[in-house]
Amino acid sequence: MSEFSRILDLYEELSSKLKLLESEREGMCEQIATLSESIQGQSPEQKNNSGGNMKKEKLLTITQAARAVKIGRNNLLKVMRENGLLHESEPMRNSPTKYAVRQRLLVPKTSEFNRGPVTAQYITALVTAKGIVWIRDLIEKPTIPQAS
Repeated sequence: MSEFSRILDLYEELSSKLKLLESEREGMCEQIATLSESIQGQSPEQKNNSGGNMKKEKLLTITQAARAVKIGRNNLLKVMRENGLLHESEPMRNSPTKYAVRQRLLVPKTSEFNRGPVTAQYITALVTAKGIVWIRDLIEKPTIPQAS
């Protein structure tokens, strides 16, 4: 019975640590949302006073997200493909995966253009504040040194 109580204590300890990490991550998401609003030239007060009680989340393009995490756009796309946030193969290349959409890291945006008489549709990925935090964590995670 003592083994069970020890496991239960460990579970409760891990649960409390997880709650702390989740609240810390939410705080970071709010900070990133505030920063992205200031990048766009609109303060949070202006956005809240523009009407409506719903808080609309700011979505960033891949280029804006790359600037926010201070890497190049193509390198960001590569990191996102390698970690399963974007599709790797044609015809869905660089469109968000179901996993990324369900986790609310990316939002798909459907657009179209005319190629002669034919209208072609394509999907681009917009990055949420939560997605920026996730991407930053992916970039900053320590890499395992490889033997030469």
